[in-house]
Amino acid sequence: MHWNVGKVKITKIVELETVGSTRFILPLATNEEIRKLPWLIPHFATEEGRLKMSIHSLLVETPSRRIVVDTGLGNDKEGRSVPTWNNRKMRATCSAKPNMSTGATIATSPTGLLFSTIR
Repeated sequence: MHWNVGKVKITKIVELETVGSTRFILPLATNEEIRKLPWLIPHFATEEGRLKMSIHSLLVETPSRRIVVDTGLGNDKEGRSVPTWNNRKMRATCSAKPNMSTGATIATSPTGLLFSTIR
């Protein structure tokens, strides 16, 4: 998924996505309340009103710069309230491919996480 804002392109690089289990973050976001916000569907919520949660980084491309905003979970963390967020082991053991249009080298791990080296 990406957005264009003027001359800037913003690309979402997903680490982890899930649907539901959002009450610990947004306790008032019931399925009924979410369905009242049709602009959320289908990218950010399901037709049933279940929110889509995403842990991701962003690649921001301006006419003169490429910026990676790393908002991912990271590895080897403990004590998080969501058990699957603890003790993660993500490695870029994969093939790396240069992207000629962006000048970045993109590597995908077996779990799908993208790593980027910007030139």
